Order: sequence, then C-alpha cells, then structure tokens
Amino acid sequence: MHCSPFVSGALCSPDPHPQQHLPSCRSTVGAAGVYFMLSERLYCGHQFPKVRERKRDLVKANAESVQPRWTSHRLKSSRARMEPRLLRPRESLKVYSSSFSALTSEQFGFFPLIPNAAAGFGSYRRLLCQPESRGGPLEPFYQVRSKCIGWSHLTATLLASVLGAVLGPLQVGYHTGNVNAPARVIEEFFNSTWRARHNQSMTDHSLTLLWSLSVSIKDFGALLASLGVKHLADSYGRRNSILIANCLSVAAACVMFASRASGSFEVLILGRLVFGLFCGLVMSLNQLYIQEVSPTNLRGAFATLNQVSLSSGILIGMVAGLETTLGTKSNWAMMLSLSLIPALTQYLVLPFCPESPRYLLMNQGEERKAETALLRLRGHADKVSSELEEMKEEAARTPTRVTVRDFLQKRSYRQPILIVLLVNLGSQLSGFNAIINYSTKMFQAKFNEAKYLTLGVGVVNVTFTLVAFFFMERAGRRKLLLVGFLSIGVCNFLMTIVDSVLHLVPELRSLQVLLVFCVVSAYELGPGPISWFIAAELFDQPGRPIAMALTSMVNWGGKFVLALLFPPLLKICGAYVYLIFTAVALLAFAVTWLRLPETKGRTFDDIVEEFRGAEGIPLHNSVGFNTFA
Repeated sequence: MHCSPFVSGALCSPDPHPQQHLPSCRSTVGAAGVYFMLSERLYCGHQFPKVRERKRDLVKANAESVQPRWTSHRLKSSRARMEPRLLRPRESLKVYSSSFSALTSEQFGFFPLIPNAAAGFGSYRRLLCQPESRGGPLEPFYQVRSKCIGWSHLTATLLASVLGAVLGPLQVGYHTGNVNAPARVIEEFFNSTWRARHNQSMTDHSLTLLWSLSVSIKDFGALLASLGVKHLADSYGRRNSILIANCLSVAAACVMFASRASGSFEVLILGRLVFGLFCGLVMSLNQLYIQEVSPTNLRGAFATLNQVSLSSGILIGMVAGLETTLGTKSNWAMMLSLSLIPALTQYLVLPFCPESPRYLLMNQGEERKAETALLRLRGHADKVSSELEEMKEEAARTPTRVTVRDFLQKRSYRQPILIVLLVNLGSQLSGFNAIINYSTKMFQAKFNEAKYLTLGVGVVNVTFTLVAFFFMERAGRRKLLLVGFLSIGVCNFLMTIVDSVLHLVPELRSLQVLLVFCVVSAYELGPGPISWFIAAELFDQPGRPIAMALTSMVNWGGKFVLALLFPPLLKICGAYVYLIFTAVALLAFAVTWLRLPETKGRTFDDIVEEFRGAEGIPLHNSVGFNTFA
C-alpha cells in the first residue's frame, strides 16, 4: 500500500510496486517493511496457535453474517514484537500516534498491507484496516486522528493549568506528613487539656485511641466528601469545582490554628475533619481536570504530577513537624496552618486557566468554548482540529448523563469497576500508609534518631515519585503496577520474618529500615500515582466522574480503616500484621496481571472499547483478554 500525499483523513490507494520505494527509507524503516511482508505468514503460522484459532473463528463469523472482530499487530522501535489482541469493529478507523516517532508521512506509505490485521510502527503507532468482506477484496482505510505533542511544544497555559491544579495535593500531602514527628507534642496537648478539665491524666489506651481518631478523621472526612464528586464536577465543571473545594482547605487551616489558643483538642479534630472533606474532593477533581486537559501522549506523566505534589507535601510536612523547625509546644498550631500558602496561591493561578474542553463540549454542548479552551491549551489550530473531532465522535456515541444505578448495571463498566476497586484497595491496604502515619513510632523503639529516619522515608518517597513521572510514558501503567505490587508483597513478607526474629538478632534492625524504604519506593513507582488516575482512563466521559468518586471512596476508606486499625492490630498480631499487607499486594498483582489493559498513549475512546463490544457486549474472554503489551 502506498499513501501519497499522506495527510489527515486521506484515503490510501493501492501501489502495484511498493518495493521500489524502500531504498529511499532509512534502514529501520526498510527492515520494518520486510517484517510486515512476512508478518501475514507469521500471523497465520505456528508461532501463534491461539491467534490461528481466533482467525478460524473470524472466518466462521463471516460465513454466519456476523461482524468479525479486529486483530492488531504492534511493532515498537527497532524490536519487532507482534502481540495480537481483539478489538471491536469500528465505524471510523484510526492511527494512534502516542509518542515521538521518526517515521515521516512519506515513509508511512511504503508499508505493505497486512490482511485482517493492524500494523504498528515508529515509537508506538497502531493502524487499523478493514477486514476482508464476504467474497470481496480488502478495502483499506487510513485516517490520522491524533498528533503527538512534545515537551518542547507545551504551552504556558497548559503548564499553568496542571501546576495550579496540583497545589491541592500539595496541601493533602502536607497534612499527611506534619502529624508524624510532633505526635508526642500533640498528645501532650491532648493530655494537658484532659487534665485541666478532669484533674487527672488520660490512660495510655484512651490517649492512643484519641490520637488514632485525630489521625484517621481526615480520611473519614475524605470518604464522606467523595460522595459529592460527581455532582460537583458535573454541575460546576472541573476547574471551578477545584476552586470551590479549596475553600474547605482555607477554613480547616484557620480552625486548626485556633485549636491551641482555644485549649480544646476537639477543635483540632474538627479542623482535620473539615480538611478531610477537602481531600476527598480535590484528589478526584484534580485527576479529572488534569486528565482532560492533557495531550494523550503525556496524560500519564501529567497525572503523575499529582502524586509528585502529594509526596512533596508529605516531605515538607515531615520537615515542618521536626522539633528543630515548628514541631514544638509553642509552634505546632502555626505549623498546621501553613497549608494556607498553597491554598491562596491556587486562587491566584487557577481562575485564569481554561475549563476542561471535554467538559465544555460533552457535558455542556459548548463547542465554541471547547475549541477556544483547546486552542489555549495546545497553542496551534492544527493540533486542535483532530482532537476536537475525536471528542465530537465520542460525544455522539455516549449518553450525556449516567446515574449511579446505570453505572453499576452497565455491562461494559463491570470489568473497569473490578479493576478500580482491587487496584485501589491494593494500593491503600498494602502497608504504605501505615509506614507514613506511624513510621516515627515504629523507629523509636529501635533507633535514637527515629525522626530523621522518618525524614529519610519522605526523601525516598519524593525520589521514586519523580522516577515514576519519567517512566510513566515509557514503561506504561501496567508494567509499573505489576513491578510495584510484586515488590511490595515480597518486602512485606520479608518484613514479617525480620520483625519476628529482631529480638534475637538486633543487628537486623538496619535491614528492617531498608525494607521500609523498599516498600515506599515500590509504592511510589506504580501503585501510588496510578491508582488515583487509572479510573479516569478506563471509563467514558459520562461514567468518569462516578468512577473518580469510587476511586476516592476506596482510597480514603482504605486509608481510614488502616489508620484506625493498624495500632491495635500491631499490638495483637505483632510482626504477622505484615502478612495481611502481603496478601493484599499479591491479590492486586494478580488482578493487574489478568485484567488490566495497557492505557499508555491511547485515547479515552480506544481504551473504553477494550471493554465495550457492539451494543455493550463484553469483548474479552478468559483466553484472550490479557494479550496486552
């Protein structure tokens, strides 16, 4: 097949002598051309028996006048890899360009056609072509639908939108890390308040319970607030909802600042509850906004900035909570109010950023406003047209509203719901949050400088979040999740062994610290950032707000349960509590391995069609669903 000239939406016409163009291509392109000449033979040969069986099924489906499924080939860079999988029939066929490719538009046409197959080439490209019709010849059709946007072509508006949004998670991280180091100082405030009222000190059990409540109440508030994510996002828009939620952060900081002056620990607990409401809203709304304003090929990297901001906030909170800074009897209340700085900064940045173009077009029907917002985000009109057309087609195929009942009953949502539930539960109940909340107390029994070891946990946390940022669009979500969950499971199992024999071999305490660092690094490499945004990629536009609300509920619910139950579980089970974390991590690993498709570099519409056949019939089966790169 030869396409000349090759432009967006152009049809290809047969070239009787495609080989004569090959010498003008670079060697890699020529090698890829030879590969595709042989690939039909490989595709039907003995190397892929399951695929051969599927192809026979397709022929049988044609004979019965049933629409055949699609097959797909991929070729990444210079490594010729062919990984077939099933897709649904498409009305309009697409070429997805999701990374930086050196293949020119002229060289694109030199590749011969593979019947009933799709060819991927360059850094990461996929081509879908029509299957052979009954009794007729192949009718190839090519259409370019999306363009890559490199880091050098990012607009100031897009960067301001993303960076303005991630100021919310910075506040969440700050109030996650700042209660760890000054725990004894704040507990003493609880005790002195109780003593002033009742002329006696609190029992150790009551003090532990009250401290656990004050730590976990934030997560409980977030769990409650997650119920309002859908209404807020659909009624006021993604950007405006973030600004509305930010009011709760400002109010919470003021209330917590007043707790010491009022001499009431109830005021502090109330302030953390109000801040928890902010957490439950902003962690979901942020991901919605960032996912919908980001270009496809950088969507995962930008979504990871949410976790980078969160982990940076945790580290800043840990530093602020040290006795050498603000974690003292006289300054801890002021330390709790410092989240006002990023909260007020967000009001100076985000109002001047555009609303999500997808929300404007698909929820509000404002095509002109959506085009204007997209032009501000992308910078050039030629980058806007294909993306806008894609959103129009998706809007034409999907309903504008989905109720919670529809969400739970829709067949094409069942697999994504299962994935979101178990990936997020695995992320929150695999031990990371126990380490972040109680690492200082864990280290105090074995080290004199426990607070500085906790600070080391924060440094490792930020470092590996940055590693995930750079690898998100290279390795992909699926591989990072698999590596992360497996590593967490192994480390928790080793932690059980080490903690069990630590009283016999005290020298192993350094190994325990190393394992804690490994759990933190494995979490931030994959499960930490990906669990927050994977739901936004697996669902279509009307189902996405409910999916993000579900993500928020599961995440914050898991954090709340863990923060409340970990101290008593540690006393009851001892070292064996880590076996629970091991089991949860391995369960999440299994679900990711068996059910999660790779979403890197793919449009929302393409990802959704992994789970949606004609009229909502599920595409996957027990044999072929997990054939993803």
